[in-house]
Amino acid sequence: MIELLPRLPWYKSYRSLGYPKRLPLSYTVSVTYRCNSRCASCRIYDKAPVTELTVAEYERIFKSVGHMPYWITISGGEPFLRRDIADICKTIYNYSKPAIINIPTNGILYKIIPQAVEKIAKTCAGSNIIINLSLDEIGEAHDKIRGVKGNYERTKQTYDALRLLKLPNLTLGIHTVISKFNVKRFPQIYDELIKWKPDSYITEVAEERI
Repeated sequence: MIELLPRLPWYKSYRSLGYPKRLPLSYTVSVTYRCNSRCASCRIYDKAPVTELTVAEYERIFKSVGHMPYWITISGGEPFLRRDIADICKTIYNYSKPAIINIPTNGILYKIIPQAVEKIAKTCAGSNIIINLSLDEIGEAHDKIRGVKGNYERTKQTYDALRLLKLPNLTLGIHTVISKFNVKRFPQIYDELIKWKPDSYITEVAEERI
């Protein structure tokens, strides 16, 4: 992140004086509200169906954004329900060349996600591709929170398949949403998930997505 240092005075000036105007360094792009989970801590699927932007529309957006973004998160819903997710990432990469493309996923689509990630990593070779697999509990307790039987095992299959890719620009992480459903067990959850030896482990507090 050392390459960000020369930009910081400009952003400090913009926050203090309103000049010079600068576009954000970090973007979150919600490519879909569709989701194949029914999480107790999230009802984003209730927002679907909505008209989703096309690859061509993302092209117009990020052509205007240019090279300002350092970090772009491709979010949802479940991003990998978009069959054109790799094309969306390629389009964003072609115009913005972010240092990091971060994609959170519930990991259920174990037959689709590894192939899509491999394509994204190869077509966006200059970006660090972070795939964060969402796990909120262990085994059937996770399935109960996520409302999908077999979710935990499918996510483990996705994790194992991604680990086998051994792509130089792929970072494989685990992401836990802290809520009333798991907060008291978080130390035990962490102790178990860290055994998977992810490249990163992050948490966030459950909140309604706006």
